[in-house]
Amino acid sequence: MKPKISFDFDGTLEFREMQNFAQELKDKGYDICILTTRYSDPMNYDWAEKDPEHAKTLHDELYAIAKRLGITEINFTEYQFKTGFIDQLGIDIHIDDNFHDEVYVINAQNKARCVGYKRIEQVKEDVFKLIANYNSQSPTT
Repeated sequence: MKPKISFDFDGTLEFREMQNFAQELKDKGYDICILTTRYSDPMNYDWAEKDPEHAKTLHDELYAIAKRLGITEINFTEYQFKTGFIDQLGIDIHIDDNFHDEVYVINAQNKARCVGYKRIEQVKEDVFKLIANYNSQSPTT
């Protein structure tokens, strides 16, 4: 069984190099999803009433990238910390750029492992190590 891998969007999957990595993982048969702290309804942002046209298009890039990559599962935390969603969603590895509020907390509070995004080469190395570790601990059927 392969681990389920999630990507943060803002500051992570929005970048082409991370999209390429997500596609690489997807092509290898990994279950890939997006886990974002965004509101599912952009009109929930406090600024949305002042700029409704921008709010209406806020998720366009997210949905376009998800569609292009074939990612069908998008999870919005409604501005709650992701740590409360990781285990519930069955995520084994999460990739995020927010070290203080997400990476360290997820690694401390969840069975899933969180990889911090700074350099793509390091992310790939860390993720493939976690996958190897996951595979060595998973019972074979």
